[in-house]
Amino acid sequence: FCSCLSKRSTNAVVVCRRRFLLVKMSLGDYSESVRSMDSKSVQLSSSLGDESNSHADGGFPHKLESDDGYSRRQHHPALRASKIENRSCMSRLANASNGFFARKFRALGLAVGSNPFRVILVSVVVAAALASGVSQLTVETRSEKLWVPGNTRAQDDRVFVDENYGGDARFGSVLLKPKTGTNAFTKDTLDALYSFRERIERDAFVEYDGKNITWGGEYWVVDEDVESADAAGVKYSQTDREEWQCYRYSKSCAMSSILGVFDNKPANWGTQALINAKLTTDVLVNEENCATSNGLKHSDTNACTEQSGEILGPDIYLNQTSGHPTLTSEGHYTATSVTLQFLMKNFDVVKDGEKEDKRGEAFEEKILEIVRELEEELSSTVSVEYAVTRSFGDEFGSAINSDILKLQIAFILILSYATFMLSKGGEGCVGSRVFISGMGVVSIALAIGSSYGFFFYFCFFFFPLLD
Repeated sequence: FCSCLSKRSTNAVVVCRRRFLLVKMSLGDYSESVRSMDSKSVQLSSSLGDESNSHADGGFPHKLESDDGYSRRQHHPALRASKIENRSCMSRLANASNGFFARKFRALGLAVGSNPFRVILVSVVVAAALASGVSQLTVETRSEKLWVPGNTRAQDDRVFVDENYGGDARFGSVLLKPKTGTNAFTKDTLDALYSFRERIERDAFVEYDGKNITWGGEYWVVDEDVESADAAGVKYSQTDREEWQCYRYSKSCAMSSILGVFDNKPANWGTQALINAKLTTDVLVNEENCATSNGLKHSDTNACTEQSGEILGPDIYLNQTSGHPTLTSEGHYTATSVTLQFLMKNFDVVKDGEKEDKRGEAFEEKILEIVRELEEELSSTVSVEYAVTRSFGDEFGSAINSDILKLQIAFILILSYATFMLSKGGEGCVGSRVFISGMGVVSIALAIGSSYGFFFYFCFFFFPLLD
């Protein structure tokens, strides 16, 4: 810079040299800086000739003293020592620490700059060796493994329950709202609800692992040599039972709706008068699964058991099977919506630290397909809302996929910003700094990959919080 100035102005290079030496004097030994300044002044004066001595400032020494005498006095070793003595212990410790690391990083920078290709090669090899630990990656998402200490009784009890009683059941729900009127307890709405139930029970079918998985049915009477039998002596096929997907209680699949009040027979809700006559209280008997004298499911020839004129059986609560049930002045209930709720078996297995149920997800996908078809067919009668266990993952996955494009755009903008800030205009292609920005991204990727791989070598598992 000083040499560049010398081509334009003799006085400019004098001032430049003087400023440089004053900075050096503030950082180094005073006497050495003065000697260096004097020698530089002599050399500069001899090289510039009489031109530098003809300036109005009276020459270099006079200008130095008049303009910057205060700076020279300020950086005198005695004054510097006085200031250091007045500093606190923590301040001196901080300065010493900063100085130590500054020297070390300066030495490191010089070493890297002196052997660039060797450093790059060693860095890439070491990073690749550490990153290879990703091959030992194990993923853990189970909350009981992430947040409950290992080797505790809670962990042992959880394992015992899972092994002996199975996991939680999978759920499904379909909610219907009438498009005409405000009362969902009408023939059209109940017919629509019946269509969803009937189609799920009849058409839900998938092939999985060489088995034909169906919704389920009643306990079937089979050959006498079948080893399994229920308490009432009704025998059923063990194979058929294993290939049913519905979660069962008593003799029926776990499927609950207001239709149970009407014994799930369309003729029982054929008119509004029949519907109103049934819905006179908010707790009703599930006639579909009522008690019988022989313990078998009731039918036209197997009547429900009655006591004091009332049918015995499980209860159906209106506030659980319908939306906002309201008792009218006529003595019957109305509601804004009706629901169909059902449970399915859970076949969770742990794979790579994450629970998955491929069979359950495949069956639920078939149910969703049926529900979407019926939603379109009944679009003029009811509005449909539905969800199953896999719906949460489907929605989250869709949201994440929609954000991938945004993430890519953000990455491009960050790289462009880094390139712009590092670039220097007026230097052409050399000043664009595109390559150095790209290498910065590569160095970050190597750092992340090597750190992850290093810890995976020590059997640490990966969990979502690391993202």
